[in-house]
Amino acid sequence: MECRITTADASVTEQKRDLLAGSSDLYHWWEEPGSTHRRVSAPIFEFLLRERLGKARARNLREFVLHRLRLERKDYLRYWRIASGRQRFVETVNLIRICNQLGLDYSRLEKSGVLTDRMWPIDLGRPELTMLKSHILNEGTLNSRYVKSLYVPTRKISVSRATQAQFYNNDRLLHRHIRQLAKSCGSPKCRTVKSKIGYTTILDGTTSRALVRIRTPMGRRSNQSFSLDPSVTNCRRLWMYHFCSTLIEEGYCSLPLRKSGRLAMEIGYFRGIDITDVVPASTVRSLACGSRTVIGDLPAELLRVVRETPPPLMAQEIDCLRMLHSRAVNPGLWPKPHPYEVRRCLDGDRLIASWRFVTSRYELITILSAYLEVSIPSWKRRYMQEAYRVYRNSCTKRLARPDWRRLLKRLDRRTRRL
Repeated sequence: MECRITTADASVTEQKRDLLAGSSDLYHWWEEPGSTHRRVSAPIFEFLLRERLGKARARNLREFVLHRLRLERKDYLRYWRIASGRQRFVETVNLIRICNQLGLDYSRLEKSGVLTDRMWPIDLGRPELTMLKSHILNEGTLNSRYVKSLYVPTRKISVSRATQAQFYNNDRLLHRHIRQLAKSCGSPKCRTVKSKIGYTTILDGTTSRALVRIRTPMGRRSNQSFSLDPSVTNCRRLWMYHFCSTLIEEGYCSLPLRKSGRLAMEIGYFRGIDITDVVPASTVRSLACGSRTVIGDLPAELLRVVRETPPPLMAQEIDCLRMLHSRAVNPGLWPKPHPYEVRRCLDGDRLIASWRFVTSRYELITILSAYLEVSIPSWKRRYMQEAYRVYRNSCTKRLARPDWRRLLKRLDRRTRRL
């Protein structure tokens, strides 16, 4: 028995449940929301129609649609417009309806290449998609909202759910890398725009929904109540990429001068967690909007809550470092993350606790420097690599303060020339 689509959001019929169960690592066109549009190749669609006409022994398209399939005239016009190239974009719900009417398998349509808006299906196990997820976790957002659209010929307003992933950073090299990752996942368009906070790369809706399928959390980045994906912890290459992107996007490095006159190096990174729901509302209101309060200035009760609520993602990342490098160094040498400050957001009564991981031990700096060898185009990665080179060459020397300042200036000039 053939099942029909009755609503725009019902994109998969009961008849195809088994097909989805057998391809859970793939994201297909029929899993898209019914209101999304797909670009259709007119020559390939016409070829598929001619196949059906030949099997039905129909003289022309009109006879096939109106008399053999017993469909309405509007259906015939839709077939004619698509086959003639006058209609290049078709809603997913209408494509599913066409497959049901023609008795055409969804996967057959997918493999025919008739959908030209992007490559189908999307491989959810593709490393580039997991890499995109790491960037979204660090400096991005994944949001879903309902949008209204007006169909001019009928003057009807439709409501659909739009999912969109965005990445924020000031480094244009990094944004170009994000666009290349999205393109390798099949994204036809991915744009970077200038914004108030630097640059923003906006991913297309289909790639954003694929990120949802691989369990990328929705909402604010500070809602860090999730853990690393098993594909990251089980693959050394993806783990190296994830932690390198974390150091680049959330981290920092510095070359302080010790009291002994020897050069030191610090590498660390920050992660935030929303603690609004575990803090009394009166405590939140007692802090000024947009304010940043260091841990030492917090009331005792708020300080207790902050210390009891570390970001789970950061804790798991440090545990992975201890486990992976347990043969090189004693796991006890890795420092524990500690709270750094609390800030109240400007756009609401949200309270974010910022935690920091930092180390200056030579053995750990040497291990972390290996992560910077991962090929992620970024100005900060270049700076960190050059800083480590300077540190390695000068850590055994005693430097006067003027020499130390000149060393930092040369490092900055050299990095800008790279």
